[in-house]
Amino acid sequence: MNTLVIFTRYPTPGTTKTRLIPALGAEGAATLHRWMVERMVQEGRLLRDRFGVEVYVCFSGGTVQEMQLWLGDDLSYEAQQMGNLGDRLCGVLRDRFQVQSSLSCQSSTSSQSVVMIGTDCPGISADLLERSFQHLKSVELVIGPALDGGYYLIGVNDYYPQLFEGITWSSDRVFQETIDRAEGQNLTWVALEPLPDIDRPEDLTYLPSDFPSVLQPQPPCEPQTPVPHPGGNDRPNSAVVGLDLPRLGAINRGEWPILPKPVKHPGAGLVFAEPKSASTENTGPYLQ
Repeated sequence: MNTLVIFTRYPTPGTTKTRLIPALGAEGAATLHRWMVERMVQEGRLLRDRFGVEVYVCFSGGTVQEMQLWLGDDLSYEAQQMGNLGDRLCGVLRDRFQVQSSLSCQSSTSSQSVVMIGTDCPGISADLLERSFQHLKSVELVIGPALDGGYYLIGVNDYYPQLFEGITWSSDRVFQETIDRAEGQNLTWVALEPLPDIDRPEDLTYLPSDFPSVLQPQPPCEPQTPVPHPGGNDRPNSAVVGLDLPRLGAINRGEWPILPKPVKHPGAGLVFAEPKSASTENTGPYLQ
């Protein structure tokens, strides 16, 4: 059976989305995280109901009981393993494919394909996840590059621990280093459309319009006066404490940027092709 693994953590204020705490506060950052996780689980359930994919939630910072009370008891839960991100990803794949590391001849007897995602990318949808599993019928690796140089999704159809070895985690080189490992192992691969993660205050502009009201507005004292902005467009300052951001929520299901779709490249992997038109190519999240 194909397996979707969602990596996340229990939304305890002060321990989650810590890089957003200066902008949102501990409670606001935890609320945003909670909403993003619930949205991702909703897409996972939709994928499961459509295509029979098994959904695992791989968590930290809570107990199985707390996760079930929060997200429901119709999903499978397991605590994240120790180590860096590569260790945790590799451990999940080893378990899903039931690989005995002590054997010199490794075998896969469980999942047909495994796709792993986090919960920082609100652009991931059931449709994108389904496409990822479809790609894995013909290639060995599918990967979704994040705009910050990492990746928001990685999927394989076998156990390839080399993909997670020697990676400079939490850097803008994660995606490229992973592709280098894949090509070094002669793996065929597909890259999905690039999407943004929500990790830092400047990333909040990528949130879709239906995100929760976690930002606390300043109490109105005087009417705001429009001031010139660097780009030359005059508009009121943001009323968000500690931030001077463009209007949040401007990106919704019909306004995601038109991103290039992958097309096959002779040799190794894929390259991105320019979309033909908005009506035929703008089918990604919240349109992913």
